Amino acid sequence: MIHRTDNEYWSIPGGGIEPGESVREAAAREVNEETGMDCEITGLVGIYSNPRHVAAYDDGEVRQEFSICLAGRLLGGSIHGLYRPATSLLQ
Repeated sequence: MIHRTDNEYWSIPGGGIEPGESVREAAAREVNEETGMDCEITGLVGIYSNPRHVAAYDDGEVRQEFSICLAGRLLGGSIHGLYRPATSLLQ
């Protein structure tokens, strides 16, 4: 988990898929970008959606988002300060 510095909420690392990436590659990249840690994706936990969770943007775009929650194994890396990791949860 990460403690977001932009809104102070707790979250799991996440983001979008870049063109040409697999879901596993995107998840590992997002974890690295947001935490500095390297991981290997080992499986699917679940796919979650809520029809009442709709995001409307200033440019008029409206979308209903969904989450794919994956399991992973820590390989290494170094925690950086983009987000504050929930290190207390690891103890």
